[in-house]
Amino acid sequence: MKNLESLTPFIKTYAGETVGGLIVLVLIILTVYKTIFDSGLFQHLFILIRFRRWKIDKEIKELTELINHGGLNEYVKNKYIDKRRALYLQKQLLTKEERIEILDILSSYEDEKKAVRLFDSCKKVLEYCPNKKTLNFKTDYHTTPAQAEKHKLIALSTYWVLALPAAAWVLYEHYHLLYKQPSNLDSNLYVLFIFGVYTGWVFLVAYCLRYFLKRANACELLGMKKIKMTKLIY
Repeated sequence: MKNLESLTPFIKTYAGETVGGLIVLVLIILTVYKTIFDSGLFQHLFILIRFRRWKIDKEIKELTELINHGGLNEYVKNKYIDKRRALYLQKQLLTKEERIEILDILSSYEDEKKAVRLFDSCKKVLEYCPNKKTLNFKTDYHTTPAQAEKHKLIALSTYWVLALPAAAWVLYEHYHLLYKQPSNLDSNLYVLFIFGVYTGWVFLVAYCLRYFLKRANACELLGMKKIKMTKLIY
């Protein structure tokens, strides 16, 4: 950061106030990113992901050993076979869902990754119907496609109403600090700070508005195409 502070006047002199300010801002972001990367945070995240996969593989191996050499009766053996299949589907679909019936449904969609994403966002308004072996709305949450579109419109409108004024504030502060005041590293850091606050606000608003999108996402999930059941010929 000290080197960047000493370079700031040089960059502004040769690149101009506008271009120079943007260059300094980009350099600050890259410096912060490098600091986070050097701290090992990303490595820790990768380790957690790999640990989860290793844990699933370990459970599958243990279950396979139990099924093959455990001397289990047929009923118990089938139960552990289903549990092993659920682990395979969890690993394939990248989901924490454990219910085999739900995993079977999610894997039956043509776009299974999208199905998992939608299900994770709306599973509180859905339930499994054992008789039909399908997902459906819970009694108090039934939504028609028209109602789902209405909820989505409300969510998107609210999002922009809350996000745009914050964006205008960020742009004003950026202009005021970089072009109306003597530029220094402190002002550039403050611009980076308010940009971080704005980013956090946008994500917070989006997170809170997920409530309005639950029914719309559930309706979209239930209407997605599934794999056609055709007889395989070898």
